[in-house]
Amino acid sequence: MASSESFIQGLFIVIGIFSIFFLQFLPNRFISMYRRYRRHRQQNSTTIQARHHFIAGAQTLARARSQSPPSQTLIKSSISSADLAITLEPRDAAPNIFKALALDLEGYKNPTLKSLDVSISSPQSKTLGPKEKADALIKRAELSLGVGKRRRRVDQAIEDLTEAMRVWG
Repeated sequence: MASSESFIQGLFIVIGIFSIFFLQFLPNRFISMYRRYRRHRQQNSTTIQARHHFIAGAQTLARARSQSPPSQTLIKSSISSADLAITLEPRDAAPNIFKALALDLEGYKNPTLKSLDVSISSPQSKTLGPKEKADALIKRAELSLGVGKRRRRVDQAIEDLTEAMRVWG
């Protein structure tokens, strides 16, 4: 009889230790898994929204370009769509390049250069493929030469074209 009582006491001790482990470890694990799931889902949602604004703005910019004098209203609308996409996905370079193209169509050269500088900067340039990066560098070189003939601008344009050839080839 004493052995059955000690067996039951041992069983209760094992069940108690397992219950403590279960109450301490598993809820934290489930909570962290749930938080990762929510964070991942939220990131996907912002990416989808950013792509939506990017595509809508690109379509608006295409309509603005198709008109003989480009529509300022459509250009401003595409710039605001680019700004929304940049706000939602600040690490993506494509919305900055898109904004630069819209600003260039509107005639703003210095803001266009700044937007291209941001898109070609180190953290964002990782999101670009070789062709896109080369295109952005060529556009920046073109704008650098169009803004002024200062020696610094010419040197920057030469560096951009050299880099574009290296990236592309």
